Amino acid sequence: MFVFAAVLGVLAALTVPAVPGAARAPAGQGTSRAPVGRFGALLLIAISGGLGSAAANALGAFVTTTAVHVGFSPAAAGLVLALGSVAGLTIRLLAGVAADRWNPDLLRVVTAMLLVGSVGYGLMALGTPPLLLAGVAFGFGAGWAWPGLLNFAVARIAPDRVARATSFSQSGVYFGGSAGPLLFGFIAEQAGLTAAWLAAGSAAIVAAVLLLFVKR
Repeated sequence: MFVFAAVLGVLAALTVPAVPGAARAPAGQGTSRAPVGRFGALLLIAISGGLGSAAANALGAFVTTTAVHVGFSPAAAGLVLALGSVAGLTIRLLAGVAADRWNPDLLRVVTAMLLVGSVGYGLMALGTPPLLLAGVAFGFGAGWAWPGLLNFAVARIAPDRVARATSFSQSGVYFGGSAGPLLFGFIAEQAGLTAAWLAAGSAAIVAAVLLLFVKR
């Protein structure tokens, strides 16, 4: 399956046409450092993205474990994960359409999504099957559907240095995404799944609060 996905990705990359006539930046342009205010905004976004992805990346790793823990069968737990995946895919697509058509304040939208996601983590912490299903929908649908919008927001903050800016912000996202499941597993082992989901929700709330301090 993974080999098939890799081959499909390579074929897709080979079929993408090159952009004709890409204009080069004048000599010296793009080499100066970004203004201090913009660097501060990107730093906050990187930290926020790291916290948000640390919380959200635990979903894929521990939703099925939690589902079995609260009473679902292993097969039903797989369906719960599928529900979350469908919710995340749907909201990501709809959020992209909304960003294109209505041009909202993207950072505020991401802030709201992180807060809604934190509600989902809190519902999963309560440990009952109905609340777990709702929490999975909120967690995947909002708490893990914001990365594309965050990249779009970063591109608007630094339109002259999109590659550099997004690589900086995504470093935080990837670091958090790598460390999140490890920390979640450690907390779950030491204090239980309820404490781990509450910690994930707290991380998402802190991420949302940090974005409120980013100046456009």
